[in-house]
Amino acid sequence: MFGRKPFAGELDNLRSSNNFLKIVITVQLIIGIVMVFGWWRSVGNERTILVPPDLHKSVWVDSEKVSNEYLEEMAYFLSSLVLNATPESIKYQGDTLLRYVAPETRGALKASIDTNAAKLSANSASTIFHPSSITFGEAQNAMKVLITGVLTTFVADKKVEDAQKTFLLEFVYRTGKISLKTFKEVAQNDQFGEKSAVSDNSIFMQR
Repeated sequence: MFGRKPFAGELDNLRSSNNFLKIVITVQLIIGIVMVFGWWRSVGNERTILVPPDLHKSVWVDSEKVSNEYLEEMAYFLSSLVLNATPESIKYQGDTLLRYVAPETRGALKASIDTNAAKLSANSASTIFHPSSITFGEAQNAMKVLITGVLTTFVADKKVEDAQKTFLLEFVYRTGKISLKTFKEVAQNDQFGEKSAVSDNSIFMQR
């Protein structure tokens, strides 16, 4: 009799352990099924949080498009590289800009950068852009952004002009990467560059 009580207690402990293990395995199985189902539902609908330079807003991209917030962040950043320039900074900023440019237009944009750098240096000039509004394209213009603001020009530290300008930035989105295809000044009444640009084939205002 004294030998059977510990044995019965061990059986009870084993039964309790087995029941606990069954519960743990069942919970893990349910969690696994839920995770697999969630992964299956997300295939083809992924959204990735990106962090463009000088991020101020939450942005996203999926397999087919990017958010307007992402276009806005990139447009402000790239336009600042182009339009907030001095003879000392234009070369570095131009090289930085080219990292974001689509391959098919990189050569033309580099030529514009070199031309503008030479003009800034020759005239001891600098420019500052103060954006005031941004407009996003729709439908066939979905990857286009218009930035409007005042472009201030200085020559030898003397302000010589304040001019209202609108610039068109067109992006392309391929294999999960966004690139700049076009950067040009457009006429005030020319929505998304549907007419000719003010400065054809140039990302800079010609002076």
